[in-house]
Amino acid sequence: MTGFLTEASRLSMLSGFENLWNPVGFALSIPLHLLPESWRLFLVHFFWRVHLYLVLFTLASLPYGKFGHIPFGVANIFFRNLGPKGAFRPVDIENSEVYGVGQVEHFTWKQLLDLEACVRCGRCQARCPAYNTGKTLSPKKVIQDLRAHWVAKAPYLRKGQAEAFEEPMIEGGGVSHEDIWACTTCRHCMETCPMQIEHVDKIVDMRRYLVLMEGQMPQELVTLNRNLENNFNPWGVGWSARNDWMTRRKVSPRILTEEENPEFEVLLWVGCAGAYDDRYQRVVASVCKLLDRAGVSYGVLGTQEKCCGDPARASGNEYLYQTLVAENIAAMDALGVKKILATCPHCLKTLSKEYPQFGGNYEVVHHTQFLLELLGQGRLKPVRPMPAKLTFHDSCYLSRYADIVAEPRRLLGAVEGIELAEMPRHGTENFCCGAGGGRMWMEEEGTRINNVRAEEAVATGAGVIGAACPFCLTMLSDGVKAQKKEEEVQVLDIAEILDRVTA
Repeated sequence: MTGFLTEASRLSMLSGFENLWNPVGFALSIPLHLLPESWRLFLVHFFWRVHLYLVLFTLASLPYGKFGHIPFGVANIFFRNLGPKGAFRPVDIENSEVYGVGQVEHFTWKQLLDLEACVRCGRCQARCPAYNTGKTLSPKKVIQDLRAHWVAKAPYLRKGQAEAFEEPMIEGGGVSHEDIWACTTCRHCMETCPMQIEHVDKIVDMRRYLVLMEGQMPQELVTLNRNLENNFNPWGVGWSARNDWMTRRKVSPRILTEEENPEFEVLLWVGCAGAYDDRYQRVVASVCKLLDRAGVSYGVLGTQEKCCGDPARASGNEYLYQTLVAENIAAMDALGVKKILATCPHCLKTLSKEYPQFGGNYEVVHHTQFLLELLGQGRLKPVRPMPAKLTFHDSCYLSRYADIVAEPRRLLGAVEGIELAEMPRHGTENFCCGAGGGRMWMEEEGTRINNVRAEEAVATGAGVIGAACPFCLTMLSDGVKAQKKEEEVQVLDIAEILDRVTA
């Protein structure tokens, strides 16, 4: 309004048709012509100063009021992470004095900027699978509680008296252990946030502090980490048994050794689920059969392959994660690996986005991408129909981390007889199965996330639920059994479907 008044007083001192190009100011200037010229000149200076001071006051007060998210939000979007999507920040194990984040001052400046940029819109909370199944975790509340804790501690930090502030950030600062361990790292909160706040990264950093600095973690994760340390897989099955799945599933992939100096097109990353989980062994066996039919030259690491490290990193044990990474990179580099085929989206994300942080640079593809490529080249051909109504569940790590949404559907579309029935929440808007972030090995309280997702899938009336992730396959199968629908609804990986219809 002061801008219009400033313009009106200025136009009252002028004449000419060009004044009409400022219709509001011109209209307001008409009655001012009744005043003496000296008064009009006074009004020009008066309104100009009032307008200037109001603008300057508004700009200066923005960071301290309810509209502070405007400048902070713009800055937050400008300084957003441009690195590989979903890759967690590595920890310098050798030189860091503190691992993870246990105090608000441990956050980076960008993470603190996140706290100020939050507009409290609640989009993250509305899509969080933990919050929507009755858990205490609310991504919105985590950010707001961290901000409140930071504001309360800031005066002490400015004076260099951080020790005098006795309230701890975790538990005391409003972020509880339950909140920290309830996260499935599905990334839906981050994808939907208009200010591009990184909720998951903060939670993982707090997990790192609890695990590496305090030695605190749920008992199930103690067992998980012990299994990874001793046998290099989450289930704790003997490392020497890593190749037994080949005999059980009657497939014979080539086991690569450094002595043979082999030439191969792609390394098949079997993964812990493919090697030890009875259900997912069948999926990897189907992938092997499809590769054989297509004439692909491939091999596996055999007992040289260890867990990619995703469960360790997501649950906060960065030291164990980096140990596994170093050993896997050494094994693959010795064989001259260039391209990796992963059947697990968690392995895909870790190998493709996080191994480069430690010098492991490989081309990594998911089996849905690779099989689609083989179909396009004519190396695989569907020859049998599969009459079925099918709904496909998008893995969080496949859709939101890797942006792979169209490829699985194009594969299914190539199979005659399949009728695709989409769930209301699908693609990048899918609902999590509940297994990510180490939750696969933890007991869940209250309503189970996988049961909610399985109910949504069954409600489509589909006789087949398609998946492309070992965790999702397990969680959805358990969800179908909880509804006593296992006789009516099958849960199949896309590789198993293609194995049935191709020649």
